[in-house]
Amino acid sequence: MGLIWLIIATILRQVKQTERVAESAERGEAMFVDVLSRLRDAVIATDTKGTIRFANSNAFIALAATSKHQLIGQQIQTLLPPEVWKGSPLGTGGNPRQEASHEWAGSLPTLAGSSFDAEVRICGNGLHGTDGLVITIHDASERKAFEARVVEAATIDPVTNVSNMHAFRDRLDRLFLSESDRDQFHAVLAVQLSAPQGAPLDDSICALAADRLTTSIRDSDSVASEGGGRFFVLARNVSEPIDVAIIARRIAACYEAPLTPGGETLRLRARTGIALFPVDAETSDALVASAKKAAATANAEHFVYANEACSRQLESLREQADALRTSFGADNLKLNYAPMVCLKSNVIVGAIVTPLVSSNGRYIPLARQSAILEETRISALADGCVLRSLLADLRACQAIPAPRLLIVPVHRDSFTRPGFLNTLREAVDALPTKWALGVSILEPVESEHWTQATVAISDLATFGVQVFLSDYGNGLASLSRLIASGVQGAILDRSQAPFMAGQDDAFAFVTAATAVAANLGIKLVATGVKDAEVASMLAKMGVSYACGPLYGTSYTAPVLPEPAIRESQTTNAR
Repeated sequence: MGLIWLIIATILRQVKQTERVAESAERGEAMFVDVLSRLRDAVIATDTKGTIRFANSNAFIALAATSKHQLIGQQIQTLLPPEVWKGSPLGTGGNPRQEASHEWAGSLPTLAGSSFDAEVRICGNGLHGTDGLVITIHDASERKAFEARVVEAATIDPVTNVSNMHAFRDRLDRLFLSESDRDQFHAVLAVQLSAPQGAPLDDSICALAADRLTTSIRDSDSVASEGGGRFFVLARNVSEPIDVAIIARRIAACYEAPLTPGGETLRLRARTGIALFPVDAETSDALVASAKKAAATANAEHFVYANEACSRQLESLREQADALRTSFGADNLKLNYAPMVCLKSNVIVGAIVTPLVSSNGRYIPLARQSAILEETRISALADGCVLRSLLADLRACQAIPAPRLLIVPVHRDSFTRPGFLNTLREAVDALPTKWALGVSILEPVESEHWTQATVAISDLATFGVQVFLSDYGNGLASLSRLIASGVQGAILDRSQAPFMAGQDDAFAFVTAATAVAANLGIKLVATGVKDAEVASMLAKMGVSYACGPLYGTSYTAPVLPEPAIRESQTTNAR
């Protein structure tokens, strides 16, 4: 009997110990949950099946719950996205793995449909059989905003709000380490601003100057400030070293208008030095130093290349531009008129005008000088001379009754020049009865050029000038842009249509272009047509007009022969 009572006492003592352990565990869990509930993080506790038993107030706030019933009693699996549970203690079978824990970070949706940057930690708790998961959700938005402010403070110049030199050099280093970028030309432009009489540039002036500079460069370029009115520009992926001159001219032009800090008027001058990768240097420090050295030798409002060969090329470009200016000033330019034929009727319906400019005692197509015209910003001067020559030809010729369309090439920059539209109106007024004037412009590639061209097309339409895109297929004009621009037609790139009979690529391009033109209701013009087989193919495909050797040589006056082009004449023309 004594042994039995001893066994009973031992069992009762073990039961009490077990109860004390359980009570201690429960108190520990309660304290744990209480501690977590006092944190700013959201805290959720579940049972073994994932049913939510507890959620602190921050959990309601974080998940945008409007009532207790939206959380308590719900399955935690349905409140968090599926990717949170990959590798989590809940496992694929729905039961928590006691020894496991899991962390996840990403955009967490709320019950209200919004989302926030969150860091989630999921722990399996195995204190006793009713335990499940404890999930903490930390809102990382504030931390990320703080990190962004730290990064900004380390990389942004506080005065001008552009990159500082540390960030600029780091950007250069990463550019030079890129295998794909090392095969391209890149340029660093050192811009030194100065005020009259050498007055110092305070913070407000530097901030205004930085705003001007950032609006004058390309979207792909980047700007940094060294302080004191010293700026650096990184021009990436330059096609030719001489192309950087265009950027330098834009920088000088952006300071032509005076600044007005505090109501005062101040005009800054910019000296710019240009260093090229990999021509002048292959490290960030050496490239910046070369650009600064070149800027120190530049005159006010001018730019200097660190590389002498580029400087000589620029000087040659200037000499050619001066020769062209002389020719334009003396109206030393003449026009040729290539007959344009309707492919359906073989009747001459107009002419494409080809300007020729005098160069070294002979006349050459002005189109060959397009690079010089654009880079030296005299394209508008050239277009004005072309229109004056057209007016002279129209006034000198005898009008004929048959309607004609004259298509004259112009440059995009001309549309922003004062008086250019008035000159076009004069040309329209000088046309013979039933004649029409059209202009052809190169396909605008950059978005700002396209906007400029679209506005010009709308202005031209008000007084009856038709607009054609020239060299269509050689640029990046898209279908949606063509629809929005309002053009009446497109002149096919001459490297396509003349060769479509023997080249599959050319045939495919013309086929696609005619389908686009048919959908848009615009006219296509094929140039350089040499043989009747190509002309027949173009007519069957729906191309409207054609010109080229097949239809005779160009004329020196806008009065074109009246009779229709017959097959015998076509054969002789060949």
